[in-house]
Amino acid sequence: MISSVSEAFRAFEQKTRRTTAVVRGDWTPYWEDGAGSSALETAMNRESSDRLTQAEALWSMLDRRVIARGIRGRVNSVLLYSEHTWGAHCSVWGPERQETKEQWEIKRGYALAAEQQSRGLLAKAASLASNPKSEVRNPNSVDVFNTTSWPRTELVTLSRGLSTAGDRVLDERAKPFLRSVCFRAN
Repeated sequence: MISSVSEAFRAFEQKTRRTTAVVRGDWTPYWEDGAGSSALETAMNRESSDRLTQAEALWSMLDRRVIARGIRGRVNSVLLYSEHTWGAHCSVWGPERQETKEQWEIKRGYALAAEQQSRGLLAKAASLASNPKSEVRNPNSVDVFNTTSWPRTELVTLSRGLSTAGDRVLDERAKPFLRSVCFRAN
């Protein structure tokens, strides 16, 4: 059975509720304090991880052969930044030491590489989405892809230039979309 982490933990809690001890308070690993010392890079790395997930989802919808070549290896930069250490053993008492600075540059480099790689991969996936080789494209159409694993209902807003062909929505079988649709040209 495939499930999300939340679903798996809910099921685990229901099965073990009576036999699992409850401990309250804050007891985090000491090395996670480093995430706060590098908030910019940590946020950048989390966004890179999200972009890789979106690129993988687009590629799986459009061209499965590209997934392995595109994603494999790029994930390493995200993982290497995310691993648990945030610097040299002497970074607290010797933040200006050469060894501290060198190790931080290596760690920071993983976040920078992940950002560049994930942006490139998502751009390639998006270009594949807008120019699939297998079908003739209608230049007056816009495809909207849901790269999440859950249904989405948000409003898609298009510029006036993208809405010149008329306001109509078709489903994946090119049939008129029957749900109510609100159009607002920007």
